[in-house]
Amino acid sequence: MTACRPAPTSAARSVPCALLLLLAACTSSVDGGGPHPLIVTLGGSNQWAPPSSALPGEIGVLLVRGGAPQVGVPVRFTTAAGTITPSVATTGPNGVAAAVWTLPAGATPRAVQAVAEVDFTDAPEMQFTAFVVPAGNAVVTVSNNVFSPVPRTIAAGQTVTWIWFDGALGHNVTPLGLEPVASGALRNGPFVYSYAFPTSGNYTFYCEAHGTPIGTGMAGVITVQPPG
Repeated sequence: MTACRPAPTSAARSVPCALLLLLAACTSSVDGGGPHPLIVTLGGSNQWAPPSSALPGEIGVLLVRGGAPQVGVPVRFTTAAGTITPSVATTGPNGVAAAVWTLPAGATPRAVQAVAEVDFTDAPEMQFTAFVVPAGNAVVTVSNNVFSPVPRTIAAGQTVTWIWFDGALGHNVTPLGLEPVASGALRNGPFVYSYAFPTSGNYTFYCEAHGTPIGTGMAGVITVQPPG
């Protein structure tokens, strides 16, 4: 499965042409069967939004065979977490089918999945990951060997949610001092960890596998501003 970085959460919902650019930036997965294998590219995975909200950008697939976009192909989008509209989208002249994913309710940060299917025998599995994050939480993404954005400034009492992108391998959040509380063992994505910072100050964290306590490598700082 391929994964692309999401649009900023403040961005307006992308239009199909913007999704096409996102798809073009992703790595394609190629099925090896037949003289003209189906090439499937996914766009819109690894986004996040508050509960009961639509993702900031569409999810979609680009279908190409023998160098030609596959036009008029129904793509079924399904999820047990929220709703996807339309549930069946047809690829247009550019070979893209796209839909809007509205995430489920519930205040607990979590990773959720959706699937896209087409009636081609050589079509690979097409799965998307999204993250439900309460609106008041600050987000730090965890991808391979990178926390982003860091440093991060928040208000006292605010919660930071670290989200491990689908495809992130063997990372954790470890404090230099007592905060944030360690996330635990090295984990693969998708995964979510949250911590509320009650007291103002600067808090260094790092990944045990790819960073150091002195803030080099995969590391970051949370600056908690004093109240008022």
